[in-house]
Amino acid sequence: MATTHETEHGGGHHPTFMQYVFIAVLLFAITIVEFIIIMDMPGPREKVIADALGEPATTILLFLLSGIKFAIVILFYMHLKFDNKLFFWVFIAGMALAVMVGLALIGLFTAIRPAGGGDVRAANTVAAPCAFDHDKMDNVCPTPTPQPTSTPAPTLAALAISAPAPVAASGAAAGGPPSAARGEQLVLDYGCVACHSTDGTVLVGPSWQGIYGSSEALEDGGSATVDDDYIRESILEPNLKLVQGFGELMPVLGVTDEEIDSIIEYIKTLR
Repeated sequence: MATTHETEHGGGHHPTFMQYVFIAVLLFAITIVEFIIIMDMPGPREKVIADALGEPATTILLFLLSGIKFAIVILFYMHLKFDNKLFFWVFIAGMALAVMVGLALIGLFTAIRPAGGGDVRAANTVAAPCAFDHDKMDNVCPTPTPQPTSTPAPTLAALAISAPAPVAASGAAAGGPPSAARGEQLVLDYGCVACHSTDGTVLVGPSWQGIYGSSEALEDGGSATVDDDYIRESILEPNLKLVQGFGELMPVLGVTDEEIDSIIEYIKTLR
């Protein structure tokens, strides 16, 4: 019986105990190498080796290492090395077919993966948890609810330098001598009221209420009386005399001398 069994396995050629130990150590070492390749490392880059090799090279390397381990197992532990060669090639053909099918499936799922990876659901949505419907005997998942996005509030500097461009002159702002009515329309057209209130409220710039004829403290430590010349200068060269506490925030507007005269007349009425 023993002779027959040994003949079936190629004349009794079997690995020795020490060879089995060496093979086990080799399989363990290959497994450690595979683990290191895909292991998460602390720091900003988790999979250091996999990231360095790239996804295709990492996949091929892991396939090769797995193939080596598989070959060692079937050749020695399953005694395929000592069986008839016909069995060997039948087994190899089946394995080759299985590997090709696996690679085809990997290529298929890689090709249909969404660009950039991640979840295929729409961004800014929250999916409610699914619940089991006893009537339908199935899980029912509600439609994800879109979440509103918040818009950051503009800074004072951005508000000050983004005054709207002047629009076409209408009724009160069209031609004629300087007037407070025309000046009121002009400050709306040029967006002046976005920074200067007319009721005493301090916005980006000083309020215009009661400002005409008053004395304004300047950043350089001096002061200036708000009169026609000061208002004209402040519109044409806003950074020449800076009011204390407001800084260089006012933009330079393309205002004509006639328009400035009407704006001055309007400011005079804000008592």
